[in-house]
Amino acid sequence: MLTLNAKFREERGEKSNILRKNDYLPGIVYGKEIGSLPIKVNYKDFERTWQKTGEGTVINFKLEKKEKTSEYPVLIRAIQKDPLSEKFLHVDFYQLPMDREVEVTVPLIFEGEAPAQRDLGGVLIKNLHEIKIKALPKNLIAHIKVNVSSLTKLYDSTKIKDLSFPKDIKILADTEDIVVLVGKAEEEKIEAVPEEIKPEEIGVVGKEKKEEEEEKK
Repeated sequence: MLTLNAKFREERGEKSNILRKNDYLPGIVYGKEIGSLPIKVNYKDFERTWQKTGEGTVINFKLEKKEKTSEYPVLIRAIQKDPLSEKFLHVDFYQLPMDREVEVTVPLIFEGEAPAQRDLGGVLIKNLHEIKIKALPKNLIAHIKVNVSSLTKLYDSTKIKDLSFPKDIKILADTEDIVVLVGKAEEEKIEAVPEEIKPEEIGVVGKEKKEEEEEKK
């Protein structure tokens, strides 16, 4: 289990911007036992933790408050990012009751190469990118691996039921749902470009129509 160090945050409101300039990320940690506490974590430490865990892995959260350190199992519950720079602005941690199952969404990681794509010119279509699961905090996983090397023919597919999951994980999705398949690449159809109409031909057409109208009078 990864450990993330945090400190109780005295800075509030606009002072949070000062924290960010000093490479700290403001946030809160909340839960039934801990209540709701303002905290701050080192920005680079959090960034490394986020890359390894996302929202689906339990983190050992070491909180320092008034020279006393307490440890809690937490999940990253929500993050806020700057829409332009993509930098983290705020983070919420949820303190878990270890004896209660929780629901989380876990990302899929695709591995290998599909022979039907490599040898037959197929197109790899990823229908799902994450799956919702339920488990006790100690049994949660960071991601689910999907190996596509078994897709040897066009229209071969992998369904949720074909994936490997730890026995303590409950899948909160239809196991018949297709995760990934190899489709057939559509041939591009080039439409015939209509021949350019010459200006003189437009004139002739207009002249003939005018003559027809005069004959009817």
